[in-house]
Amino acid sequence: CGNVFTGSTYDFIPNNNDRVFCKLSTGNGCFSSTNATSNTIQFTVSQIIPSVSVSLDPGDTVCVGASVSCTASGVNTGATPSYQWFLNDSNVAAGTVYDFTPQQGDRVYCKLTSSDPCAAPAPVSSAISAFQVFVTPTVTIAANTGPVIFSGTSVLFTASVAGNGNSYDYQWTKNGQPVTGNNSNVYSAGDFNNWDSVKCVVTENSVCAGKATSNTLLVDTYHPLTI
Repeated sequence: CGNVFTGSTYDFIPNNNDRVFCKLSTGNGCFSSTNATSNTIQFTVSQIIPSVSVSLDPGDTVCVGASVSCTASGVNTGATPSYQWFLNDSNVAAGTVYDFTPQQGDRVYCKLTSSDPCAAPAPVSSAISAFQVFVTPTVTIAANTGPVIFSGTSVLFTASVAGNGNSYDYQWTKNGQPVTGNNSNVYSAGDFNNWDSVKCVVTENSVCAGKATSNTLLVDTYHPLTI
């Protein structure tokens, strides 16, 4: 090591394995030697890196209205750590557990402040958990014709779904009986009698399997007179 400081005191921030000693020089001619060297002190510097992770029960994909339990697990926390929970960047709770009912797009993370005096950095944050919340779908159906159709005319019914599911199953019914072989948002037929009824039931393909029933359309058929 080179000469880094002069004087009777020396303050510094050590790195691991740093070695420090002091050399005394005197101009007094009464001593047999004008230089004296102290013992050497070698430093062991502990690097304590805290971290925190979050587990979710049941997970980050839930049904509307479901509660989620968030649990924080810290590493190198010290004896009296501090845990703070943030929802959409707002401080909402303290402690290792946070229970809440998420909304679509909510973001949760936990911030750990270790009480270990050697911990760095402090505080540290967990990864952000973003939530997908499946809402209960709704469905309406409409026909491509007006309120009255001619007998034997083909009618196209279309189901419009409101929801955030990735896909849906469609079950059309005519007069309360399932229409087989059609899992589509459209239904076309021409064999209607007066006041036949049509509706559609949709089921969401997700963990929630939300189901909705459409409005009912009544078919008013017009039979032209034959003279």
